[in-house]
Amino acid sequence: MKHTTPISHWIKALFLDAILTGGYAYSVYAGFTTAQSVYIFLFWWLLGLGFIVMVLVLTFTAAGKSKDDPKLTEAADKFWTPKVVNEMAHSNTFAVYHGLTDLFLICVLVIAGHPVLASLKVINYFLSLALTSEARTRKIKQLTSTQEP
Repeated sequence: MKHTTPISHWIKALFLDAILTGGYAYSVYAGFTTAQSVYIFLFWWLLGLGFIVMVLVLTFTAAGKSKDDPKLTEAADKFWTPKVVNEMAHSNTFAVYHGLTDLFLICVLVIAGHPVLASLKVINYFLSLALTSEARTRKIKQLTSTQEP
């Protein structure tokens, strides 16, 4: 099955990457210490919050997959609405783009002397891959359940 990514996701990703990654890389290159401090503050908040949310979602999903508690399974299925699944089950091209921009940002963070933040970015990247995989699995389930008579 081929997954697609809407053009709005591409535009949003390009815009945010240009501002966050490009701006930080330029501030490191140009030696703007105040701008670097602002970007590092933003990265800590964005990566920290993203890490917490992704761990909670993955834990909730894994707990919902166990058949011990039907209410928890039902709640996890309600979380994965078609809108959430379509947002997260993006194309392989978008995943490669996301990986390359993350790799670039990780390299810039290490060069600038922020290995802990770079490590958190690596962890976030792998957590996002796990969420994408779960979303793709659920999308395939949705499509096969609607095609059966």
